[in-house]
Amino acid sequence: MFCSPPVKCFHATDFRHSQGVDETPLAFVVDDEPIVLRLVARIFERSGVDVHPVEDGTSAVAWLQAAHPTVDRALIDATVPPNGAAAIIEALRAHDPMAAIVMTSGKPLQADHRRLLDAVGAVYLAKPFGPQALLDAVEAARPA
Repeated sequence: MFCSPPVKCFHATDFRHSQGVDETPLAFVVDDEPIVLRLVARIFERSGVDVHPVEDGTSAVAWLQAAHPTVDRALIDATVPPNGAAAIIEALRAHDPMAAIVMTSGKPLQADHRRLLDAVGAVYLAKPFGPQALLDAVEAARPA
């Protein structure tokens, strides 16, 4: 399921996740491009993963800090407004230390992003990417 702001959208499984009832993996997807959110959601949903899409960094951090369900995997755009991926990744690591984190960008990887990826054990995936490349990147990002 995908919803565009300003509508607040929750999957039916959000309640089950928060109650500890559903073991379905949850993907947290943060990108300011609606088409990317829809495509990534479709890829994850077809592989049996629930998706929580977010279009900006402020909302992403707020959602993570509100004690939502465990995030199994995350796809975060490096340059998502207003401040990029770093604060989101920090909040995600505090929320779910074992989440597989993939940072994406249509731009070349910056040195500060490389240091961040190395520090948190995340991987980089250049846009555009295909479904299998996304799924492979998530597997590569899983903590050992």
